[in-house]
Amino acid sequence: MQEDVNSDLVPIIDIVKSIRKLSQLAEGYNTSTEFYNSMDKLTFQNSIELLINIGSASKNVSNEVKEKCPEVPWHVIKNFIEVREEDCTILNRAVIFDLIKDKLPYIAGALEDLTKN
Repeated sequence: MQEDVNSDLVPIIDIVKSIRKLSQLAEGYNTSTEFYNSMDKLTFQNSIELLINIGSASKNVSNEVKEKCPEVPWHVIKNFIEVREEDCTILNRAVIFDLIKDKLPYIAGALEDLTKN
């Protein structure tokens, strides 16, 4: 497995870094409304860019590694590339906030474990 991971390290590390930045952006916010409205929506705009980066990087992870790490929802992550701020309704903003606060840190942990094996 180490051979597969070696060629995939750069995109995996990019995904983990983006997730960590997202966690830092969301730190201190308790609701999606606070997060969306913070700094004239700049924090939310930055989070959208980071989600797009995650989606883009996930396309560079080999199928072999994706199969060996099924706990990561690769099919969902690849769709992050299509997230656009203008399409984000109140419901979508809440889903994005929940994703950033609760789900992506778990994914980052799984990816970090993958790079250690």
